[in-house]
Formats: sequence, structure tokens, C-alpha cells
Amino acid sequence: MRIFNNIDSYQRSQQPLWVSIGTFDGMHLGHQYLINQLKEYSHKVHEDARTMIITFDVHPQLLFIGESPRPITTNRHKIQLLEHTGIDDTLVMTFTPELAEVSAEDFIVDYLVEKLKISGIVLGYNNTFGHKGLGNINLLRRYAQKYDFTALTAKPYFIDDAPVSSTRIREKLQAGDLNGAKEMLGRYFSVLGIVIKGVQRGRELGVPTANIKMGIGFLPPLGVYGVRVRGIDEKAHFGVANIGYNPSFHMKNPESLKPQLEVHLFDYSGNLYGKELTVDFITRIRDETRFNKIEDLIAEIHNDISKFKSFISENEPNL
Repeated sequence: MRIFNNIDSYQRSQQPLWVSIGTFDGMHLGHQYLINQLKEYSHKVHEDARTMIITFDVHPQLLFIGESPRPITTNRHKIQLLEHTGIDDTLVMTFTPELAEVSAEDFIVDYLVEKLKISGIVLGYNNTFGHKGLGNINLLRRYAQKYDFTALTAKPYFIDDAPVSSTRIREKLQAGDLNGAKEMLGRYFSVLGIVIKGVQRGRELGVPTANIKMGIGFLPPLGVYGVRVRGIDEKAHFGVANIGYNPSFHMKNPESLKPQLEVHLFDYSGNLYGKELTVDFITRIRDETRFNKIEDLIAEIHNDISKFKSFISENEPNL
């Protein structure tokens, strides 16, 4: 997959270009279904079609209304997930105040027609674009007749009689419902981050941890989780992770600190500094708890490890 961060740097081929536009936050089953429709429709019309996803570095709502939902996936994570879909190109546009002011009509003509020279577009069933989100499939169809491209609407993907959406997934995660989120994501909820050097407290306690620097994204409730870690080598590694403020060591107001992600791996002890890892959240073990005695904390950590190892042995064929 080719990745472009500027529309002017796009290297156009001779193939007919079909696109879809959206934030694609979470790359959930609804997004995957849309992408499959994009690939299917484009190749029905043009056998040698090239496909592109047009997405943005921030959620458009941030500039339209001054706030936006915290993303389920960071941009880098989203691109990694897009690479597995079979899409040919991804264009990540910087959503500037200037771009936010571009009308839907000008976006179609200046960007889609003149710069990208699209042959077709498949728009999400409820997706909008352009200044204040005034562009929709009806507008695209009118311009499609004038500029000779095809405009189609993607069908939604339903679970429990409702379309899968990033909003529904955030609600599941906020409630700590990892299985509900997994059902709509089509995979475990995961976080992508870089291993950084911590204070070595886990090593002192006999349970060394990898401290993972996360991008700004959505997190499930604070607590201890059974996880699977990918990106170390060819295999996935199980472990337990804590998202929280280390209340047993930080006496000041935890709201003044950023939540940390620390992972203790069961079967790996090498140097991970600088590695980019994906942490899959498999099951929630308990809430984050403050312990007055270090001995009690150590005992509870070993209890967490024992619980998740039992979970693995009971469920491993399906993990």
C-alpha cells in the first residue's frame, strides 16, 4: 500500500482511481465492509481499477465544533490496519482550518476531479464531507453526471439490528465490555505504542514490565488486563497489563498524572526499548487498586498472572 500525506504528492497511475472518504476510526467491521464494497464495485466497473482511502490526521469535528471523540486508533495504527485490507493507496490529509472551509462542491471539483481525477467513489451510508459536512451522496451523484465518474453508497454493517459505528465501540469500551467491542471491531481492541525506559519498579518487585508510550487515543477503564503483545518477533506473547496511575506509589492526586500502560510478559525477558508493539486487550482482570503494603501488591500481581494463565489454558484455541 502506498501512503501519501499530501494530495499534491500523489503519484497518479494510468489505472482508473476509485476512492472512499472518511475518518475510519477504529477500522471496525463497518469500515472493512465498506472497503470490500469499494474493491468489489470498482472492479466490476473497471477491471484494472486502483483503490484509495482518503482520511484525515484529526477528526473533522475538532475544527467544526471545537471538540472530537478520542480516537479508537491513532493515525499510525489506523494505517497499519489499512495495510491489511488490500487497498492500493491511502491519502492522509492534514485537516487544517483552511481545509475545513473548503465547500463540498469545491472539494469535489478541486480535489476529487482535478487533482485525483477519480473514476468512482463509494461513500459511507451516513458519511458527509466538505465545509460543515454539507456534502453527501446526492451532491456527489449530481457532480458525477457532469464530470463522468461513478458515485455509489456503501451498505452499513449491522450487529444487533444497528449499524456498527465507532460511537458504539467507544460505549462498549467505556463500560469495560471488551467482548462487545471485539464483536464490532472484528478483532481485539488494541493499542499501538513504543517501549520506553521506566523507573524499573517492576523489576524491583520481581515482575519486570515494558512501559509503553501510547499515542492520544481511547482507553478502556483503568485496571489490570490479560493481553497479547505483537511486534516483538514472529510470535505473539501473552502477559498482564496495567493501565493506571500506580496508586500504590503515587500519593498525589492521580488526575494530575497521565495514565501509564505497563505490560509484564510471561515468556520474554529481552531488551524491548524502542520497539513498536501492539497490545491486544483480551480480558479484564480487576480494577486498579491502591495497596498499603508492597507485599500485598506483589501477591495480587501474582494472583493476576495466575488468573490469566488459567484463562489462557481454558480458551487458547480461540485466542
